[in-house]
Amino acid sequence: SLPSKSPTAPPTTVPRAGHSTGRLKVGDLTRTYRLYVPAKAAQADATVPLLVALHGGGGSGAHFESDAGFDALADSAGFVVAYPDAVRPPGGQVATWDAGNCCGYAARTGIDDVGFVRTLITSLRAKYPIDERRIYVDGFSNGGMLAYRVACQLAGTVAAVGAQSATLEYAPCQPSRPVSLIHIHGTADTNVPLAGGPGSGRANADYTPPQQ
Repeated sequence: SLPSKSPTAPPTTVPRAGHSTGRLKVGDLTRTYRLYVPAKAAQADATVPLLVALHGGGGSGAHFESDAGFDALADSAGFVVAYPDAVRPPGGQVATWDAGNCCGYAARTGIDDVGFVRTLITSLRAKYPIDERRIYVDGFSNGGMLAYRVACQLAGTVAAVGAQSATLEYAPCQPSRPVSLIHIHGTADTNVPLAGGPGSGRANADYTPPQQ
């Protein structure tokens, strides 16, 4: 369970239902994200959960929003969803996250994606009535790898993470407390093999085997 914290009063700003986009300065970079606030969350009398949804390598927040189905789930359950965008290399098309050993330009140059997630959560909590005890991060492929890294480094901030078709590529992973995890992975996945090892995807990565 999360450590006991004093209740935090929700901000006075009433969130407006619907889609929006935002920008945040993280280090020397301006980072972008999409946000969805369902009517149920906008009309809630109490704080609401937040889900940060991380797209796969080569994707975008908008693409992941259209594919993942989280907006419909947010409509029924009443939580806010943020879809951050990974960094693209100068003149390049493939956006990636720095999950540690993977992937691409972000990992090679040490893009502070954990700092981006932290700053995004802090910014949204300042604007909307987010429940500090119900903040979750989910990701697909390279995004799932970043979700793992977030669990390692932001354990005091997130309640749980989810990863699909991903591996833990950050070491040493020494979270300040246990973090709940759901991991979904197909046994026939060759892009990011469940057992680790070389993948068939364009990342051309040798993935870390799962820890026993």
